[in-house]
Amino acid sequence: MLNGRLTLYDVLGVTETATLDEIRAGFRKNAARFHPDVNKDPMAPEALRIVTNAYDVLSHAQYRRQYDAQLAAMRAPRPAPQQ
Repeated sequence: MLNGRLTLYDVLGVTETATLDEIRAGFRKNAARFHPDVNKDPMAPEALRIVTNAYDVLSHAQYRRQYDAQLAAMRAPRPAPQQ
C-alpha cells in the first residue's frame, strides 16, 4: 500500500518480488473471485477490470519495470519546502 492506495501488487495479493508464476496465480485467484458469473456484487465487473489491469502491467517485463520505477519515485523522500 502506498499513501493509503493499493498498489498493483496489493491488488493481486503478491509481493513486489513475486515471480511471474506467483503473479499469474494471484491473477487467477482474484479473477475467479470477482468474475461476474461467480460474484453477483454490482462492483464485481469493475473489480475484475482492476485485477486484469494489474495482471497486464505486472506480467509484461517492460511495463513492470516502468511501474516499479514509478513506485520507487513515489516512495522517495521529498525535500522539505524552504521558507
